[in-house]
Amino acid sequence: MTGGVGGNGGDGGSGVLLSAGGTVANNGQITGGNGNRGGGAGVVSGSGSGGAAGTGGSGIAIDSDGAVTNNASGRITGGNGGDNGAGGGGPGGNGGGGLVLTGHGQVDNSGQITGGNGGSGANGAGGAGGSGGTGGAGTVVVGSGNVTNRATIRGGTGGSGGGGAGSGAGGTGGTGGSGVLLSHGGVLNNNGTIIGGSGTRGGNSSSTGGDGGTGGSGVQVTIDGGTITNTGSITGGQGAVAGAGSSAGAAGAGGVGISGQNIAIINSGSIAGGLSSAGTAATAIQFTGGTNSLELHKNSSITGTVDATVGNNTLILGGSDDDSFNAANIGSTAQYRGFAAYEKDGSSTWTLSGTTAALTPWTINQGTLVVSQDGSLGDPSGSLTLNGGTLRWGASYDLASSRAVTLGTNGGTLDTNGFNSTLEQGITGSGALTKAGAGTLLLQGDNPFAGGTTIAAGTLIVGDPNHAGAALSGGGNVLVASGATLGGYGSVTGNVTNNGTLAVGDALPQFASNGTASTRLATPVMRAVNDGGTGNFIVNGNLLNAGLVQLGGNRVGNTLTVNGNYTGQQGVIALHAELGVDNSPTDRLVINSGSATGNTVLNISNLGGRGGLTLGNGIEVVAANNGATTAASAFSGRDVSAGAYTYRLFQGGKDAGTQENWYLRSTLTNPIEPPPGSIDGETPLYRSEDPVYMEIPALGRQMLSQQIGTFHDRMGGQDLLTEEGKMQAGWGRIWGDHLSENHTGTVNPSFDGNMFGLQVGQDVYDMVSDEGHRDHIGFILGYGHASGDISGFALGEQNLAAGSLSMQTWSVGGYWTHIAPQGWYSDMVVLGSYLHADPGSVEGNTANAHGQSLTTSAETGISLPLSERWQIEPQAQLIYQYIHINDLTDPASTVSFDNTSGLTARVGARLAGSLQGQGQTWHPYVRLDVLHYFGQDDRITFADTTTLNADARATQGHVGAGVYTRWSKTVSGYATAGYWFNLGGEHSSMAEGNVGLRLDW
Repeated sequence: MTGGVGGNGGDGGSGVLLSAGGTVANNGQITGGNGNRGGGAGVVSGSGSGGAAGTGGSGIAIDSDGAVTNNASGRITGGNGGDNGAGGGGPGGNGGGGLVLTGHGQVDNSGQITGGNGGSGANGAGGAGGSGGTGGAGTVVVGSGNVTNRATIRGGTGGSGGGGAGSGAGGTGGTGGSGVLLSHGGVLNNNGTIIGGSGTRGGNSSSTGGDGGTGGSGVQVTIDGGTITNTGSITGGQGAVAGAGSSAGAAGAGGVGISGQNIAIINSGSIAGGLSSAGTAATAIQFTGGTNSLELHKNSSITGTVDATVGNNTLILGGSDDDSFNAANIGSTAQYRGFAAYEKDGSSTWTLSGTTAALTPWTINQGTLVVSQDGSLGDPSGSLTLNGGTLRWGASYDLASSRAVTLGTNGGTLDTNGFNSTLEQGITGSGALTKAGAGTLLLQGDNPFAGGTTIAAGTLIVGDPNHAGAALSGGGNVLVASGATLGGYGSVTGNVTNNGTLAVGDALPQFASNGTASTRLATPVMRAVNDGGTGNFIVNGNLLNAGLVQLGGNRVGNTLTVNGNYTGQQGVIALHAELGVDNSPTDRLVINSGSATGNTVLNISNLGGRGGLTLGNGIEVVAANNGATTAASAFSGRDVSAGAYTYRLFQGGKDAGTQENWYLRSTLTNPIEPPPGSIDGETPLYRSEDPVYMEIPALGRQMLSQQIGTFHDRMGGQDLLTEEGKMQAGWGRIWGDHLSENHTGTVNPSFDGNMFGLQVGQDVYDMVSDEGHRDHIGFILGYGHASGDISGFALGEQNLAAGSLSMQTWSVGGYWTHIAPQGWYSDMVVLGSYLHADPGSVEGNTANAHGQSLTTSAETGISLPLSERWQIEPQAQLIYQYIHINDLTDPASTVSFDNTSGLTARVGARLAGSLQGQGQTWHPYVRLDVLHYFGQDDRITFADTTTLNADARATQGHVGAGVYTRWSKTVSGYATAGYWFNLGGEHSSMAEGNVGLRLDW
């Protein structure tokens, strides 16, 4: 027979019970009543069952919208379940909840709230031991109540299992109570510590020991879910050891940190699963169904697995403080498992590191997500949605082409952050796009998103040369901010406002062959096309340009097409042209069917053009097609030079139908009476530099002729040369002139300025023959300087003040002078010189020219007495000059100078006297000369293409006077003055002066 079942023990009562709401403020100790033990089994034979022990009462139980404030000194504890010590294997009683609220109750805890402990199971009476009672929950919220924890909430400890008798197994240890139990939409704000109750050991048995009790959940959410905000610590309870026996029971598992369904978790604290008795961590968070979310904030620490394999679950990176997350922790065997969606919320910046192969569709709603490799975003088939937030690059990489990119209603930002990236697939959606950060984003597909586009920083490229079909096709307005760049080879549909740079084709450094590694070698796509060639960028809409349109690239031929109206708002269009004759290659703005108004400066640069005459329409830089119109004030531009010519911007060409186009021309259309220099009815626009360069050889000849001078300019007179022997005499002179000369030719150069020079010489060897012939052989060192203004035919004007020219010469040479007793003399001079010229134009362009010269002179004369004091001296002189000017390069052209050589002949007579005065013998004289230059024309060539010439032949007359005297036996002095005037050929006039000194050592 079997004994009867024992009676159940009574339940404990609540420490505080409010059945109609109410308020409790606790500073002391409130404890629920303990449950009573169950009745023992009746015993006849066999194993009767003992009764269940009673459940502990709640510390506080409030029905319907109560409020509890548990202050720091407050202690609220549920009653313990009754121990079942009556035998018969009766179960222990469950612990009571520390605090139980029903309805919309409020809990604010700064003290301690603890669930009651479960009671111990009874030992078996000939059978299995009783199970230990479950620990009570620390806090139970049934309804949409709100729990704020600032201190400690702990689940009650489970009761121990009863011992088994005979073949009966030991009783299972009691499960720990949950720290907090939420249902029906309750809210938990935890800034303290929440711990699930510990399980208790299983009962011992001679056969099978009882299983250890499982730890309670830190937080358990049941019906209709709840919201948990954790800045503190939530931990599952400790699992217990199994009871001893011939066959051991299972060790108790640790409690889950948070478990349940329809939960929203926001965590910046720590969440951990409890440890089993063997030290194995339990799951940290386990979603058991419904729709759940886990939002991580800075300082979030989760120890253990997050199991989201059941339900529809979202992992969120949020908050206002920055942090990082390793994507490698996402996956079916990783820490975060089974999430269906991934979001970035809040104003914070989260850095996503590592990679995962899991499918992780990301939505960036707020703040910034920093990604350094596409693998951080998961499987390439996973989507990326921007709906108010920012994706920021942390390195140069390309998003996988299979990854769908969508702009939500709130739009989004792609921040390249100084890096470069290529997006092969198009961007879709209803929102707007902002391109932020330095660096380059290259869009290779069609992008039909409906919102507008703002390029706030860096560069947005629409299409490389292999993807000219790339487009921003959604029709939204496009704004290019100051300092930012939009461009490429594709198109934009919508109105464009450019406050930064709009660049076309290889005007972008990313597609110029001379681009730097930082701009070109960014991604595999960009590396493949870094020498992109010219292209066409299309705006299907209106363009307002208040910044820079950069057409000029590595080659000539880029085109910007505007299928709408173009408005310049003090903007600039920079373009290149290969400046030459009509229809030379150029970059171009094309306006289709619209109008061009406002004001835009065309900043035009020559790229490889050698210059040439435009005798037709010119070089088209703005095309107005299909009825387009351009206002007279729409475009302006400075002159630009190439070769020998200056190009000027004109509206309209010569041909019918070209009146709205804009052209560069190097000519002016002549009036009825063409001015001098016209070609085929057009006046060339020669550069202002042309007359300046043209004058260099002529000025060099004048300076070196003055350095040679005449025998009397250098030595004073024959009777001052009386020395004999080696190194017997030295001399020096200073000369100065004012020169005005004009040359006819292509550009009619003229010079008006001053020259001066210094010269010293030394007789190396002087000798006198027995017959009275004297020879003086020596060397010369000299320096000369000239500077003056240049005018000529330039920019379509005769006698234009074109610029200035200065020149320096350094000379070294030798001389041999022979003086015969019969009164005749000969003077031979050889002079080698180095020239340095500094030409400058009114345009502000400067250059340097260098050259070399060899000048020789042979002079003779004979003195014929007229009276005792006066004599006439016929003279003749030949001067040969060879001048070589090295090529020079200025910003517009190379300039080469033909070598010039020429012979100058002078014939004249000197009337000289000898007068006494103040104890000195003075030798005054007057001189009349005629000089003719037989040399060839000066010729200079620009860019090996255009040659200009100037006539150098001239005949001049000269009248001059001089005087010399010997002040002492060793010191002589002399001075001359004269004036050269034109007799024929090129006009030249010069006033000259000269003073010298001779010392006999």
